[in-house]
Amino acid sequence: DFDDPSVWDWRNARMQAFLERATVAVHAANRRFYVDVPVSWDDLKRHGRDSGLDYKGVLRHADRIVVWNYFAMDGRPAEVSRDLAQELRRSLPRDRVFVSIGLWAREGAMSPQDLARAVALTLDAGMPNIWITPNHLLTPQHWEALTSVLGRPGG
Repeated sequence: DFDDPSVWDWRNARMQAFLERATVAVHAANRRFYVDVPVSWDDLKRHGRDSGLDYKGVLRHADRIVVWNYFAMDGRPAEVSRDLAQELRRSLPRDRVFVSIGLWAREGAMSPQDLARAVALTLDAGMPNIWITPNHLLTPQHWEALTSVLGRPGG
């Protein structure tokens, strides 16, 4: 039963051992270690435990985590970004967390309006570090939408 919490505990223990070794190697090369972690959409308080990537456990080793807010892939509305950001802000050090907004959607890329809304909601909920991926899906319209939320550089 993959959904049994004992399986989650086992996965997390295995990942912790791997992350400990990986951190040593990355830091030996004088680099920062960032680890991508999935969102447990069924319960945001799970913090990735069901996938073996418990956020607090990962942060014991990694310098930063990059939380996959890929809501449009699952057909979720941009508003879930606020809920996710609030949960992350409540429970994790915000200076060590990036919220990755994935442009992928069920059909191609999310709309520029959804991107702008997701970014604004994430920032409003207190999570200032945003990562947008993948670059090849960013259109001029997406950049315009981001500018409407973030303002012009140097402006």
